[in-house]
Amino acid sequence: LGRMVHNDISMSPLFSAPAINNSIFKIDWLHAVDYGVASDFLGNLFELLIAKKRIAGDTRLLRARQLFLEIKAFYAARDVSCKLDELTPTMVKKKGAKFPKLNCKAGEARALIPFAVELSQRYCRDDDLEESTVKAMAKHLNHCYEALSHRDIEGRSAQLKNNCRKFCLLFSSLDSAFS
Repeated sequence: LGRMVHNDISMSPLFSAPAINNSIFKIDWLHAVDYGVASDFLGNLFELLIAKKRIAGDTRLLRARQLFLEIKAFYAARDVSCKLDELTPTMVKKKGAKFPKLNCKAGEARALIPFAVELSQRYCRDDDLEESTVKAMAKHLNHCYEALSHRDIEGRSAQLKNNCRKFCLLFSSLDSAFS
């Protein structure tokens, strides 16, 4: 609210209602993380592996198809209810887009986070700064989801906060180093 006032942005009339202040608003995990951050991360991970030819195949299309076969094997080994129906290169990065972002539903992104850990362990090299950072990011993002899925969320809030902070710092450092 202070930034809005400082930047001369008009406030929503909602804030003039009794007992309404910014402390009653909570971040919507579904939109902020599942559909936002997780989709961005997955798109960047998939694009990294496709572009660097870590996945088998002579073309981007063949590498995307091979990656989808690995996703299907991941689904088959687990009880996943929200699954991608396909994976194409334009689902990873739309033509003309500046950055990759996996085009998928929020639940599909959420279900792929443990896969991202396995995938990064399998294909990302430890001697490559970008790839080793991506491996660490996948682990931290997965730990965030693990903390959320635990019944004792209050007891896990420190785990969530710690891993979220580490993930964000790593994502920011990658953006600075490789943009």
